[in-house]
Amino acid sequence: MVRIVHLFIPRENSTLFSLPMDQFLAWFTEYMNYVNHLIFIRNVFALLCIAVCAFSVLSNLIVVTVFLKDGFKATTNISFFALGVSDILVSIVWGVYHFQNHSVISDLTASIGKYMESHVTPAAEVLSTVGSWITVVITWERLCCIAFPLKVKRIFSKKMVLGLLIGGAVYGLLALIYIFIANYVREVGISQLVYGSFNDSRGFEYNYITNVDTLLLGRAMKLYGSIVLSYIPNFIFYGLIFVGTILLIAAFIRSVYLKKTLTEKKGSMKMSTKELKIIQSVILICIIYISTCAPKNAYKLQDNLLQVNWMPSIFIFLREDAVDLIQAFNHALNLFVYLAVNSNFREQFKHIFCVCCFGTSSNKKK
Repeated sequence: MVRIVHLFIPRENSTLFSLPMDQFLAWFTEYMNYVNHLIFIRNVFALLCIAVCAFSVLSNLIVVTVFLKDGFKATTNISFFALGVSDILVSIVWGVYHFQNHSVISDLTASIGKYMESHVTPAAEVLSTVGSWITVVITWERLCCIAFPLKVKRIFSKKMVLGLLIGGAVYGLLALIYIFIANYVREVGISQLVYGSFNDSRGFEYNYITNVDTLLLGRAMKLYGSIVLSYIPNFIFYGLIFVGTILLIAAFIRSVYLKKTLTEKKGSMKMSTKELKIIQSVILICIIYISTCAPKNAYKLQDNLLQVNWMPSIFIFLREDAVDLIQAFNHALNLFVYLAVNSNFREQFKHIFCVCCFGTSSNKKK
């Protein structure tokens, strides 16, 4: 006698098919091997994200310390300092999320997983939006320095830059408060659900749920709040940074060419070498931002806004981990940009490092 197993798979167009027991066991073994391999790959991604986020926190602590030591005489120092603080917060939140996302940790803290998914992920998205806004301010402030060199101090004064940065921080705080309110409404709606069942005239039992209005309200608040407060601003900021980077590159190439042609005329070059170095560092930061955030924005666009799933099923579970890992490098590489381009930052870094580690200053004259 052959034992038959009936399988119902909802994700495959609700198909129902039957298999002999030996074929079912073979299929189930293959399926579990696939699941184990998938869990292993996701754990690798989680460990890599944790490592990158930890390095990002360390490197941005160095950045914040150096700019704090250097002072805030220039508006770019204020913006770079704010960008470092934003990168620290984003890296901490994403690091905690991926630490809990590891299979071993998630099994031990299953009750925290739902909280992380509903609270921490939207918070990280909002903090990333604030970081994008700071990058916009840095990019277009440098563009104004090129386009209006005599008026830039009136357009982008210290008060103006501080106001823009504080405005971004207030926006992020209000967005976080809204997200927590939406999650609270959703949790209240879940607690108010009423489950019941009834039998029809043929004896079939049906289950139903009532009192779902609050739950639907919470879900709608969370969905549309994420779109309005995070997704749409991120796309707008990404476009502004993309356009600003192209204009900065064109201005940088033109300024370098003019500097070469006017080297014999003293004082004829309005843009100093220091300004060119600052523009170069801003261009590199923007290129890192554009290249590392492009996969995340494409994922948001096709999954959340367009509701289009064009990727093979084997990549559905890995794409989010992959784009998170790529985006994590956006917050970890700015230190190398400052060290490579900014000579003043490099000297301050050497001074702090030598004083802390060796007790002597690197600027001490022989």
